[in-house]
Amino acid sequence: MERMSRITLASSPSLVVCALLASLEACAVGADSVRPDGAIRSDAGRDTGALEMDSGVATDTGATPSDTGVSPADTGVVPGDTGVSTCPLGQVRCSGRCVDTRSDPMNCGDCGLPCVGLGGAIGTCVNYRCESTCMANRGDCDGNVGNGCEQDLTASPMHCGACGRTCNVANASATCSAGRCLLMACNPSFADCNSLAGDGCEVDTRSDANNCGACAVPCARANATGVCQSSTCRIGACNAGFGDCDGNAMNGCEQDTNSSNTHCGACNRSCSVANGTGGCSGGACRVASCNAGFGNCDGNAANGCEANLNTDPNHCGMCGRRPVEACNLADDNCNGVCDDVAGCRVAVHRSLNAGTGEHFYTTSLAEAMCCGFTVEHTNFYYLYGVAAPGLVQFMRCIAGSKHFYTADPNCEGVTIEGPMGFIATSPVCGAVALYRTVHNSNGDHFYTTSIAERDLAIASGGYINEGIAGYVWTSPMGM
Repeated sequence: MERMSRITLASSPSLVVCALLASLEACAVGADSVRPDGAIRSDAGRDTGALEMDSGVATDTGATPSDTGVSPADTGVVPGDTGVSTCPLGQVRCSGRCVDTRSDPMNCGDCGLPCVGLGGAIGTCVNYRCESTCMANRGDCDGNVGNGCEQDLTASPMHCGACGRTCNVANASATCSAGRCLLMACNPSFADCNSLAGDGCEVDTRSDANNCGACAVPCARANATGVCQSSTCRIGACNAGFGDCDGNAMNGCEQDTNSSNTHCGACNRSCSVANGTGGCSGGACRVASCNAGFGNCDGNAANGCEANLNTDPNHCGMCGRRPVEACNLADDNCNGVCDDVAGCRVAVHRSLNAGTGEHFYTTSLAEAMCCGFTVEHTNFYYLYGVAAPGLVQFMRCIAGSKHFYTADPNCEGVTIEGPMGFIATSPVCGAVALYRTVHNSNGDHFYTTSIAERDLAIASGGYINEGIAGYVWTSPMGM
């Protein structure tokens, strides 16, 4: 039987040349393996000793070898491995299968050299070298290959979702869950109002006007600018024209100081005016109306309705009016004197006829001294010479042989001589009562403005009281 031999070219970078063999398949059996990069390696796991052959050609002597009692030499061929199967270019046979030691994680760089993944890593083979690839949600965050991918990126607050990504959020404590930073709790007086974990508890509820004391609690007050202080909404400033007059921040600046009579222009500033009614307008106190007989003639609300329209000659009856006095029982020029103008009144003189006991009253002094009469009083009293409201004619009449005087236009049914003038029906413009009496025997009518004189006439003169004939004046003008 023909024997075969092989040569190990330990130093050759090329494929092994099998000398003196007709078949290349024999070369694969027991021969050294060649890596795709040209390096020669020995067949791992097998006996690497090769028989050193002679010239490599078996000589057939035609004789049958005798049994020497010595076991045949180890040929390096695994029993049953006929060497018939070859590996593709770039692969080698390891434990009966073809592998690429450039990338096979169980035979990385050589047969039987596995790439083991440590601590959450997967071993991979890259260009004959073992490398580690972290599993999903694991990370090699300390750079130490000895402990592999030591970090659980789903739960580590210092490496949340990626190495070095810390769950360090503003004003809060945080945790890592499923690779995402989650807020656990906000620090006191802080809140996460935008629900974004990235900026933490971004709102200081002690001072945030939009989130005062809690999220979505705006610090807004009526007619005011709200200010959040110590988590409480307070009034920073009232809007123009408004005031916080009750001190209650909840209802804001509740008073309209532009129109409030009790808070005019400012809280508790009352709008009141002398002799009138005040009205607040535009934050200033103004005169709304004056009491009867008064006027705001200087336009100054501070002194109210300062002008007395009944007594102020410069504002008589109305502001700025300076009328001329007339004969009308009124103080037309507001100087405090009624009808202080000449010609309004006429004087009445009193005479006595001692022979008949008759008292005679006339506006003519000559008549008063005529015909047996003696003047007792000139200008005894005054009547108006012209008609005016409140005046009636004072008639001179004759009853028998004696005169008497009455406001009755028909002279009480006796002879009418005519009017003397006009007498008042009430004590206007300084008028006084004109008392009328009649003698109980001779029929004389006695008139006087003096109560004492009347009473004396009644008491000792034989006169009877007939009341008041009307109202007359004791001066020619004024009063």
